[in-house]
Amino acid sequence: MDIYLDGSLLLTRALPWYLQDDTHAELYVRRAAVALKAGEHEVALADAREALQRDQRHFGARVIEGTALRELRRYDEAIAANESVLAVHPWAPGVVVNIWKGERAKRILANQP
Repeated sequence: MDIYLDGSLLLTRALPWYLQDDTHAELYVRRAAVALKAGEHEVALADAREALQRDQRHFGARVIEGTALRELRRYDEAIAANESVLAVHPWAPGVVVNIWKGERAKRILANQP
């Protein structure tokens, strides 16, 4: 777990130098990926959305957004986010599986008393 914290801190320290041009999204995407691996799904979602503010078509940011939403059990949003990935990148690996997982989780939760 410490390796993720170290990675996140390094990426956070690099942001001021990297973001002299407001259009760069990559460090936010990388930090979001680290947060996702560390189980910090809210942080991952926030960073993915910050990256998408800078680059709406960023594949990695869209995938992380969908995955973080699914992990947060916000299934409708997760499915919509993953479908938006397919709209930009129709052959995106793993995205159809993420949509299926979200739909499956919704069905399972709907059948609980």
